[in-house]
Amino acid sequence: MAYPIKKPQAFFFAELSNTPKHLLTFKTSDTLRLFLRGRNSLIAITLLFTSINIRADWYVIDNYKGSIGPYQIHISLQKYDDYGSGQNIRGSYYYDKHLASIPLYGRYSSSSIELCEIHNNREYETYLNLGRNDGFNMHSCSFKLTKNGDDLVGVWQGEKKSYEVLLKHTSSFDSERKQKITTEKIEIPFWGQTPAHGFIGIYQEDENGAYINKVNIIDKTTGEIVQTFNPQLHGCDFGFFMTTIYQNIESKKERSQVRLNCYSTKSDIFSDYRYDSENHRYLFIDNQ
Repeated sequence: MAYPIKKPQAFFFAELSNTPKHLLTFKTSDTLRLFLRGRNSLIAITLLFTSINIRADWYVIDNYKGSIGPYQIHISLQKYDDYGSGQNIRGSYYYDKHLASIPLYGRYSSSSIELCEIHNNREYETYLNLGRNDGFNMHSCSFKLTKNGDDLVGVWQGEKKSYEVLLKHTSSFDSERKQKITTEKIEIPFWGQTPAHGFIGIYQEDENGAYINKVNIIDKTTGEIVQTFNPQLHGCDFGFFMTTIYQNIESKKERSQVRLNCYSTKSDIFSDYRYDSENHRYLFIDNQ
């Protein structure tokens, strides 16, 4: 079966040595300057602040389902004032047949959205982790969308083909609203994945606000949920730390593992999970 792009593959974004992830994605009104040189990054950081609240209270998410031409997709988009380099929207989408999350970044205005796809480790580090200091060219980005009420319509443009895009709005999550989640739950397709499995977080709301205590692990071949686990276990305050919500779970160099980024105001805290082929389950790795 042909696809607008080659069959989506899981990316395994290499971790940046000596670079705390929460610094790379830190967004507040404070001043933060990162000077990064090469893979072993040399970082000089200037923070001017009176108080810092790193815990994410800025999530503004809209989920859609629809199609790129004949191909069914789900897409989740997160608006933010400034991700750096002119970016003000990021996202994650997958083809329903393959369930491999593809990261997105771009720009939105009151009437339109332009989105670029991430295809490899280098692009992930350049556009999402480090941020380019010279901006980026939206001309070659795949998605050109316009708003049609709550829905989105537009075009997906590949190297040789273009397809009509039709997206129906299904749910939203705005951490600043009194009713934060508009439906019973909202599904977040995290960027972190392994060759065989995708990870979808289930965010819900009660009288205390939004929370997440369930992550579904999806078999990419069958589309079935093969495991569900509580990400809050093992001392991980999970789900509201990274500026980009999809980055709360990340891939690792070890292709059978994923990393959960946990809330912390000090040093990095994380929980790693590894696929156990004997038990056919992801198990927590005690790194302490």
